[in-house]
Amino acid sequence: MLQIGAMASSAAFLDEVERLREWLSRLPEARPARPPAFALEPFLRERVEALPDTSDAASFRILDRMCKKVDVLGRLHAFYREDLSRPIDRTRLAAAYLPLFAGVLLLWAEGRRDAKLLNSALKLLDFDEFDRISGVQRQLLEGTERVVAELVQLG
Repeated sequence: MLQIGAMASSAAFLDEVERLREWLSRLPEARPARPPAFALEPFLRERVEALPDTSDAASFRILDRMCKKVDVLGRLHAFYREDLSRPIDRTRLAAAYLPLFAGVLLLWAEGRRDAKLLNSALKLLDFDEFDRISGVQRQLLEGTERVVAELVQLG
């Protein structure tokens, strides 16, 4: 059984972590931001490297703020103001990073039993950019089905 904020240890969860790490290894280098801006791509890389740990409160707050960008605005940018209030320019998050972000949301949703993160991951799968990434959407949907089943079982 997973504990909220604890390291998840189910075999399926750990398999998903390895799948994300494999995906990460094929991505282009993250574009760094000039301080005091926040750069989403390096943040996502760090979150994958820290998995299976989903207990970091500061990271959870950032993911929560980014979920609002997905849920309300329907788009993600690469660089935000330090307080994450809005993007510093029009540079969008690289399409190759969208599956990584969806995977991070799914694993954090499972590790923290958080339906809001799961909902945002599902909305992210509807982004037009996913149409250009073959096979990834199907894999993420399979992971989503597993997370939904886990959350329903926990009631």
